[in-house]
Formats: sequence, C-alpha cells, structure tokens
Amino acid sequence: MISKLFKIKTNKIIVLFICILLVISVTACKSEESEEIVAKVNDIVITKDELYNLLVEQYGTQALDSLIGEKNRSVGD
Repeated sequence: MISKLFKIKTNKIIVLFICILLVISVTACKSEESEEIVAKVNDIVITKDELYNLLVEQYGTQALDSLIGEKNRSVGD
C-alpha cells in the first residue's frame, strides 16, 4: 500500500517537474526573440520589438487596410 502511494506521488512530481521545464523553455524562447537586434548604430541597439512597435504605430492602420483589401480580392477571384 505504501509503495503504491509512493509511486503515485513520484509520478506526480515527475509530471510537475516536466511541466515546469516546459514553461521555462517556452519563456526563454520568447525572451530571446524579443531581444533580437535588428540594427546597431554607434553602440545604440534597436531591437525587433522596438521596430515592430514603431511600424505598427505609424503604418498599422494602412497596412491592415491593405491586407483586408488583398484578402477580399483573393476571395473574389
């Protein structure tokens, strides 16, 4: 009885450990992407996220309208 209970607890601990490792792995991958350097000028770094945010802010509506029009034309063909 005790050995069966110990086996169940051990399995739960192993599953929990694997889940924690997966969460850490996914989180680590995300933070590496967000820190991707796309330009460096005079030791000033510009990250992929900074570029993306600027482009969305300045051209987001125009780009979205363009994509919508493109999708509508492809559906009509």
